[in-house]
Amino acid sequence: MYVINAPDLITAAMKNGDISFDPFLLEVPVGLFGLSKKMSDIINQRHVIDALLNVIHYTLMGDHLLRMNLEALSKMMQTLNEVGSNPIVSSDAYEWLWDVSGNATMVAIFGEKNPLTPEHLHLIRDFDAGVAKLTLGIAPNWIAPRPLHARKKINALLESFYAAGYETRPDVSSIIQKRTEILRKEGFNDRDLGIQEITLPWVATTNTIAVLYWLFAHVFSVPEYTRKIRGEMEAISFVTTTTDRGRVGTISIKEMNRECTFLYACYRETLRLYIHNIGQRRVLKDTTIKDQEGREYMLTKGTNVQWPGSLTHLTDSVWGDDAWTFRPERFLQVSPQEEKQRRGAYIPFGGGKHLCPGRNFALTENMGFVGILALGYHVEGVRVPQSEDPGLGLGSRKPIGGEALRSAEISRRAGWGDITWEFVE
Repeated sequence: MYVINAPDLITAAMKNGDISFDPFLLEVPVGLFGLSKKMSDIINQRHVIDALLNVIHYTLMGDHLLRMNLEALSKMMQTLNEVGSNPIVSSDAYEWLWDVSGNATMVAIFGEKNPLTPEHLHLIRDFDAGVAKLTLGIAPNWIAPRPLHARKKINALLESFYAAGYETRPDVSSIIQKRTEILRKEGFNDRDLGIQEITLPWVATTNTIAVLYWLFAHVFSVPEYTRKIRGEMEAISFVTTTTDRGRVGTISIKEMNRECTFLYACYRETLRLYIHNIGQRRVLKDTTIKDQEGREYMLTKGTNVQWPGSLTHLTDSVWGDDAWTFRPERFLQVSPQEEKQRRGAYIPFGGGKHLCPGRNFALTENMGFVGILALGYHVEGVRVPQSEDPGLGLGSRKPIGGEALRSAEISRRAGWGDITWEFVE
């Protein structure tokens, strides 16, 4: 195995077409998802891989992505719009955000017939905790009984969704509809779909919700950050009075993503500090990569390559001697020289052709929710707890320290208490 620690060499490896993640796309799902030989044989066909990857990319762009973002944020706004004279008092904001964001994400993916309703979200987390052990495919009943039980329960819930034909409903995301169409055509039945498609609810939540929590914790534990984001969101908000709904506050997703530069900087800094994926690739044939000084390194066919995101995200020579500190300002007014230096060092979503296709869904969902909280609500009692390294096969650092460090109270701001919030294009 090769381990790459230099950002310039990581960039070179990600750009090299002979160093690929594709072999892991074929090997990992067998143990992780429990694919049968029939399913594995179908999935491993090159035309099926290409078709599914193509679907993932184009259904998470443009109008398809916008529709999912609007659906998720609409569901999240329902929770905030229900806050009245009595505040939300959460003893564990991490758990609360899992409920709010997890449910919104599932509805955005599966529509109103979503099989993974709030009482089932814990199954995704139980499965997530055993990813590394399940991937081994060795005696999962013994080494990962709880994750295996969760996987089977999720499989059954998803199978019922497909058996009812709910994937054809107009409120179901394009990614579900198109993937199902391809897999059914290739020979998957309802049970097969229930097994294979656990991948979507898992990848949509495993890192996204942890990032939402850390963004929430850092923004609302520093009043100055809250004020800056409040100012950005207020500048793009549009409040009208209607006869049937009273005062309605509207935010444009496109304007938010374009104008809320400090909020975006906070999001990027959260990714830097808390997403520590280990890059995984395999050398498909003998090849070389070159560093900035022109030195070449030979990599031999069949060897695995890894690079640690935690190292590149915290390198003093790239980020400064405060690399371990949450400082979103480092992403504002970046010079061309700094931008060049950071290439290969900032890799929360991977890179090259394997850049995470769902990154923009997570971005808008998390920024929108935190932005509205800053604009229309008081969020009090928030502290930033310690974090622990992600488990093997996972990417996000998780909070530790118990519920006492993760509590929060959310109430309406004076003058904003009667507003119903909504997002538009």
